[in-house]
Amino acid sequence: NIKRIITKDDVCDLIKSIVGSNIFNFEEYNSELLINLENRIKKELIVHDGLIFDLILNIKLLKFNLLANRSTIGIFAFIGASGAGKCKLTDILSEEFGIPKFTLNMGEYSDFNSLDRLIGPVLSNEGYYESTRFFKFLNKSSNSIIFLSDFDKCSKRVLDFFLEGFKTGKLFDGLGKKVSLSESLIIISINAKNKELNSIGFKNKMAEGNDFNLILEKRFPNEFLELIDHVFVFKSIDELDFEKIIF
Repeated sequence: NIKRIITKDDVCDLIKSIVGSNIFNFEEYNSELLINLENRIKKELIVHDGLIFDLILNIKLLKFNLLANRSTIGIFAFIGASGAGKCKLTDILSEEFGIPKFTLNMGEYSDFNSLDRLIGPVLSNEGYYESTRFFKFLNKSSNSIIFLSDFDKCSKRVLDFFLEGFKTGKLFDGLGKKVSLSESLIIISINAKNKELNSIGFKNKMAEGNDFNLILEKRFPNEFLELIDHVFVFKSIDELDFEKIIF
């Protein structure tokens, strides 16, 4: 019997058939793309090299997450002071990977009735009920980045809504229509003042162990924390760091 040689294309086709996802084109998802991503981040943002290294590594790991039949592509948490570049980095990821992004300012969903505004339905100009902008986006763009800004400011009802969605990979709007999160990368941002970051050692050294959990545990239940794939800390840049980055 003649044994067939398994090629790289065979492996890619197998992964695609198992995952059923198009969020990453495996033929184009190569070192050149990641190099371009790294260079653009360094050009447009002032961040520590450690954050960029962690980001590139975890983007590579997303391909393996797909094989595990996860409810989402992945869930990243961005922690840092206001203006540290969390939103800008999300924009860069969306543009470099060529997938659409939808941003929700979770500070606008802090009151008890805010869940109703999020899931709808809403009354259209024509006088009938339809899905909200968020659910219209999810229906249209299955491959996407969902950026939940100031996620710790949302109400408990909204938090529970997303917690269930992240666990199951499904969200239901006010009309009972289901959308899938299985091909979405979720990025939540959390504002933490530099004083809070520095108090647990982020200013002068790399975070050790699970130090960042001290920030997260104040804001979220353990059930939610277990769903986060990686936490990226946007540390404050001191004068010496700034000189290293610039020169």
